Amino acid sequence: FESYEVTLVASIILGVAAFNSIGANPALGLVFPLAARAIGVVASIFGVFAVKAKEGETNALRPINKGFIVAGGLTLIGTLIVSLVYVGNDNNDNAGWKCFAAVGVGLVLAQLVSRLTEYYTGTHFGPVQEIAESAETGPATVVLSGTSAGLESSVYAVVAIAVALGVSLALGNGNIQFSLYLVALAGMGMLATTGVIVSEDTFGPVSDNAAGIAEMSGEFHGEPERIMVSLD
Repeated sequence: FESYEVTLVASIILGVAAFNSIGANPALGLVFPLAARAIGVVASIFGVFAVKAKEGETNALRPINKGFIVAGGLTLIGTLIVSLVYVGNDNNDNAGWKCFAAVGVGLVLAQLVSRLTEYYTGTHFGPVQEIAESAETGPATVVLSGTSAGLESSVYAVVAIAVALGVSLALGNGNIQFSLYLVALAGMGMLATTGVIVSEDTFGPVSDNAAGIAEMSGEFHGEPERIMVSLD
């Protein structure tokens, strides 16, 4: 929640100075983050309702990822409309397009970090399987394998964040105030679908409790048990 609000407040504060620096109405820079955040909240609600598994679904994360993508896509479309209709490009500085692009960079970064997390923590991907295989030779190799996988995963996340920051700064065309505003918008875009992310976190304890009840009943084995474990 703190990161969610900090990015919004930073965008509002920087927005006034940013739009003053390009000779535009500073109110645009102040209100745009609020509008974009509101769009993200509404999109997250639709994203949560989009999390529905089909009958016979074997990958528990697929419907969850679908909801995340739906929320991101709706946020992107809504932000585009607000950027062009409300902010606009009247001063030939393409402020509207730049604001939209910055939020878009943040949304793409969120999707990328989500996929990286899934790859390095999912049981059906290489890193976790390698850690499991290393358990055959003892606890020391498990610790070493897990530590190396964790360090490797952080490298790609840091690179992705650095690229997003670089793109956001470049969109400012050397205007430091506007560049910093775009960086703040990128951070806000990354957290725009926090509603879906937080709702995803509830799958862990809910499925864990369900697995405990199923285990005590002794009636769930095989594929249902595997799906509950993967959700946890």
